[in-house]
Amino acid sequence: MLLIDIGADLGRLGEILLENNQVDYVWNVELSRAALERSKKIYQSKGLINRAEFIYSDGFQNLEPERAGKNSLVIVLAGFGANTTLSILQAMSKEWLSKKLCLISLSHTNPIRILEWLEANGWTLIKEEYLKYRKKIYPILLFSNYLKRSCSNLDVPELFLEYWGSHIDNYSKLDSMSSSSAIQRILHTYNQLRRKNIS
Repeated sequence: MLLIDIGADLGRLGEILLENNQVDYVWNVELSRAALERSKKIYQSKGLINRAEFIYSDGFQNLEPERAGKNSLVIVLAGFGANTTLSILQAMSKEWLSKKLCLISLSHTNPIRILEWLEANGWTLIKEEYLKYRKKIYPILLFSNYLKRSCSNLDVPELFLEYWGSHIDNYSKLDSMSSSSAIQRILHTYNQLRRKNIS
């Protein structure tokens, strides 16, 4: 499995996954040449340098899809806002989209826009988790362009309720015909979980 970590910084995610044999190879993608050089030194010291590449690129701009081969691909977009995440996704070529992809998104702003765009463009939300760090909750969303979601996969439903609770009044006011399927799903799940908690 190939991990493509866009905005990898020092490549810590790839380092951990390689050390635990959870991926076969890593592309650390960065716009900071200094971060790429530092991550190379880290991978060299860990004996991982032959299992990784360090690519200077703005999103997918300098990435060659044919070099990814027929591996299973996992793309990570973490630590960006919604605008940056969407600009990266919108720039993906047809060659990338023709592959079997899984995409992990951890956005620190407005994830509903990412949900709406991906679902409108043929991606399926496979799993979602919510992480609380320093009193802030972050949604971690796993999408795929070929796998299908079979059921709700919420490990910590309390964090789902807490995160979306601050937005739910605004979403509830939307006309059901004009609101997106992503918003309708959030409302449905939110109301189901609330009923379970009350009962």
